[in-house]
Parts: sequence; C-alpha cells; structure tokens
Amino acid sequence: MRKELSIIIPVFNEEKILQELYTRLTASAQQVTDNYELIFVNDGSKDSSLEQLIAFSKQDLHVFYFNFSR
Repeated sequence: MRKELSIIIPVFNEEKILQELYTRLTASAQQVTDNYELIFVNDGSKDSSLEQLIAFSKQDLHVFYFNFSR
C-alpha cells in the first residue's frame, strides 16, 4: 500500500532523543494523514538506539527501520 507521507530519519547514537523525536513526529504526521510511515535508518549506533527502534516498530505499525553496521 502506497503511503501519503514518508518521513526518513537518519540515526546515529541518538538514544537520548529518540523517544521525544518519535513522539513529536508521530503527532505531526497524524495531523496530516493517517496514511504515513516513519522510516528510521540506524547507521551503526553503539548505544541503545537500535533497541529503541525495534521497540517502536513492534508497538507501532507506522514505524520501520533499517540497520546498517560498520
């Protein structure tokens, strides 16, 4: 299914701000459309960023992530 809105977010060691970023982006996207996706691209983070992205994707069907290793 094609999405009306796709937001792509690069991530590198962002554990401290990911929850707030997710919350704000979700709220903003929902004001525009219910047909959106948040695509996080983890670029080899060494902190808990990947674990947070996995959790977001499990609880919210609008969230997807890619994990790149270095």
